[in-house]
Amino acid sequence: MRITVEPCGGWTVLHLHGELDLATAPTLRRHVGQVVQATAERAPAPSQAQQPLQSSQSPAFPLPSLAAPAVVLDLADLVFCDSSGLSALIGAYKQIVRTGGGHLLLLLHPRPRLAHMLTITGLDRYLTIATHLPTDPVETR
Repeated sequence: MRITVEPCGGWTVLHLHGELDLATAPTLRRHVGQVVQATAERAPAPSQAQQPLQSSQSPAFPLPSLAAPAVVLDLADLVFCDSSGLSALIGAYKQIVRTGGGHLLLLLHPRPRLAHMLTITGLDRYLTIATHLPTDPVETR
């Protein structure tokens, strides 16, 4: 699997290409972890709310200026997903939610087979699925 990352209107979009399975799930976990960590490093502490942020380590990819991760997994080019892949999607959701307060994960453009898997497993009740990218993640929360 190949993942490309880009900021887009307040979102960090991870484009997934290929197959999400046992062999590739750690790649997704690593990328989501990098987004969550980089966002946490950029978020101001309560006493530093008005001060500019200084980070000794910049992320491997650009991030929008948000205090909370607003992550999109663009699944349009994901051609296969097995149970390990579903587990990785759940793990991505947990990584983002674990950071607390208003964080968002959006699954964009899942192919019909994956959308059906999300429905029959009940994951569609927990994971936000969309056919288009909302312009502002703050309005989506």
